[in-house]
Amino acid sequence: MPQNKKFSLKITTLFAQFNEQFFNNQLSNVDVILSGRLKTTSGKFCPQKPHLKHGEKNGIIELNLRLLIERTDKEIKETLLHEMIHAYLFSYEKRIKPHGKEFKQMSEEINKALDINISTRHKYFTWYRCEGKCKTSENRYFGYIKIVSSNTSRLKNSHVPGCDGAFKKVSEPSKNLLKQFDEQKKKIREAQKKVKKCKLQYKSNAFTFNSDWTALLPMFKHI
Repeated sequence: MPQNKKFSLKITTLFAQFNEQFFNNQLSNVDVILSGRLKTTSGKFCPQKPHLKHGEKNGIIELNLRLLIERTDKEIKETLLHEMIHAYLFSYEKRIKPHGKEFKQMSEEINKALDINISTRHKYFTWYRCEGKCKTSENRYFGYIKIVSSNTSRLKNSHVPGCDGAFKKVSEPSKNLLKQFDEQKKKIREAQKKVKKCKLQYKSNAFTFNSDWTALLPMFKHI
């Protein structure tokens, strides 16, 4: 069975299971589609008009196929349930905040039941590492980079000067290496603050010099 078809069947099975387990089968009129056009999010719910019978929900849950097909079962469930909660809470009679108290209450109940973590956001990172000169650059985290979505366009702008190495998808770095990255980020931020401070001081000194020079101009009128 092709990978995409197998994944689609998995989503259909999970949706039916969760609809019965947590939503009292009220999402039977909600369609789930796997999309290749989503780039910045792993999924979204699109409500449809008009309403059906009172209490029934309708709409479309769109899931990012390219991103989710590579995620863990836990992350897939979290994303699907996140959008199913939106579909369940959707109502034209009563407007509620997308991630308000009702959403949080439902997500907490489901989290406890399944031991997962449905949050108000679901961004999943994919790690890559450059195979070229970037691997030896501490300032570029030894070639490691993580991107939020399946859109890899920002990779080409992440090289050190003179590097044309290819980026290869890798697993998440070790905790020790991630800690080292955090320390390096702090150093870079501190260095950026110092540069900004120097620029401000330079501008301030230049302004003082110009002000003093302007104050002397009246003296030259009498020479």
